[in-house]
This record gives sequence, structure tokens and C-alpha cells, in this order.
Amino acid sequence: MPASSWIRELDKWLSTAGMSHEEVARKSRHDPKYIAKLFAEPDSKPGLGLYLDLVQASGGCLGLAPATTSEAVVETLKSRASTLEINNADLARQIGRDRSVISRLFNGHSPNAGLGLIADLTDTLGLGPQVEIRRRRLEVVSSQVAQASIYELPRVQAVGSGRTENVNPGEVPITGRYMSDELSSHLLEQDKVKSRWVDEANARVREAESQRNEARQRAQAAEREVAAERKKKRDLEVQLARQKHKNDQQMFQVIGGVAVFTGLGIGALAWYMSSDT
Repeated sequence: MPASSWIRELDKWLSTAGMSHEEVARKSRHDPKYIAKLFAEPDSKPGLGLYLDLVQASGGCLGLAPATTSEAVVETLKSRASTLEINNADLARQIGRDRSVISRLFNGHSPNAGLGLIADLTDTLGLGPQVEIRRRRLEVVSSQVAQASIYELPRVQAVGSGRTENVNPGEVPITGRYMSDELSSHLLEQDKVKSRWVDEANARVREAESQRNEARQRAQAAEREVAAERKKKRDLEVQLARQKHKNDQQMFQVIGGVAVFTGLGIGALAWYMSSDT
């Protein structure tokens, strides 16, 4: 399932949800012109983060992962590869990518991986058919809630029928086909609140992930500085040892020269004194 199929699937979902490209762009806080071009050219390969932003803004969720976040999608792929006992090298070879690309993705160093890479991995790992966008809102009303509403408001509107009719509590189906206007508004308001909570939670997750990446980068920079200081210390110790060895050699040479001259002087003095006698 190539990346273009993911784009077309999202476009189909937007049509079902009755949402325009401009509206989903505004809700996801992305450039409407860029989003319009994205749907006009499905072969383009946006980042996974952008795609998931559009899915969430449209009120949907990705069926591939337990949560509609980049982290959840990557973790699903990583877990699937582990289950199939496929290492990074084999996986990279099957999709025609470098091993380092897979390693960075699974190690959390590619927070905004390309949608093309994710699409290739889902196909290779056999997850393609699971790529679907499902409605995030709760659409089935329980019989207890529906019946409680009917007791309060006997006249209800059949959803989607555009007519009002009298319905007895016993006639309320479990699927919630009949729903009072008040209950409908209440559920929609609850859904908006839940959607806002989910969006805020996702934002906090992204912020925490960003802070974690920054902390990891700072730790790596500190480790590099420590390693550089250790190397500098070792180089200095080697240089001092070499200088000490050189100084010792020079001192031995000087002492040897003095000893030779001293011996010669003593010998000359002895010869001179013996010649006088």
C-alpha cells in the first residue's frame, strides 16, 4: 500500500466526515494551500506527523496503531518486526533503504519520518490491510441512556429522518436509532470535550518527546566534551613522558661528557707530575 493510497484513504474519509480540505487544514493548523496540493498530488510523500495531524483534526484515528501518534505507529512497526524476527539489516534490504534509516527510526531519532518510508514498512511487515481510518466519536447510544431520555422527553426525532414522532420507551432500539435533540446535543458536546482532551494529551506527548530529544542531544554533547577532554589529557601525558625521556637522555650525555673530560684531566695531571719527577 504506497503512500499515495494513504492520502487517498484520508481524502475518502474526509468526504465521509463531510469535511473539506480547507477545514481540516485550518483545524490542524497547516497551510491550506499546501494541504490542497497534497490531495491534488497523492504521489507526494509528506511526513508521518503531518498525516497524523490531518487524521486527528478530521476526528478520525489510524487503525494501524493503538494511538494516532508517530510514536505509536513506530512502536507498532518495531514490535511487528521483532515478532517476525526480522532485523534492521534485512528489513532495510527488503525495502531498498539503508540500515541506518531503520535504526534511527526504531531508536526514536526520526520523529517525523516520511510517509513513504512508513508505507513501505507496513507493506513489508504485512500490516498494509490494517491501514484504515476509523471514526473516533462514539456513535452508538446505550439503551439505558436512550430510555432515560425518552422518559423525560416522549417526543423524539428519528435521527436522519427529519420527522418527529411519538415513541414509547419500549420501542427504543439498543442501537440508539431514536435520540432526543437534547441528548444528541449533549453527546456531541461530550465528544467535543473528549476530542479536545485527546488533542491536548497528544500535544503534551509531542512536547515531552521534544524535551526528551533535547535532553538526549545535550547528554550526547556532554559525553563528546568529556571524551575530548580525556583525549587531550592523554595526549598531554604522552607529550610530558616523551619530554622527560628526552631530558633524561640529555642529562646522561652531559654527565658522561663531564666524566670523560674529568678523566682526561686527571690523566694529564698525573702524566705531568710523573714527567717532572
